[in-house]
Amino acid sequence: MKKIKIEKIIDKYLNLISEQCKCSQIDEELETIQSFSEKEAKEIGDKIGVDWSKHNLKNFTIGINVELEHGLKNPKTNVTNDDPIMTGKIALVHMEEVPGTGKGDDYYTLLKKYIEND
Repeated sequence: MKKIKIEKIIDKYLNLISEQCKCSQIDEELETIQSFSEKEAKEIGDKIGVDWSKHNLKNFTIGINVELEHGLKNPKTNVTNDDPIMTGKIALVHMEEVPGTGKGDDYYTLLKKYIEND
């Protein structure tokens, strides 16, 4: 099996998300989407074992709200049914894949920059 660099995988994933975001901008204006508060994110993170010495609560909160895209928002891609634990685990996986160095290079900061620059 050929090894693929993580950067290529992330780039492909970010392209897919960017395309989805363009399509869903109208949907976001027309409906209220569930979101998690920082307090709720902390509770979810504690339940799934987030190591807060490695991960920032603000980024985790952003992450679980981004990952709601895998829930009821889109029936074709719904895998979580907006379950907080499953959604939190998806966010945690991404944060573990690209943890960053604390200088704005973590997964969700890079995702935001990518979408804003597109």
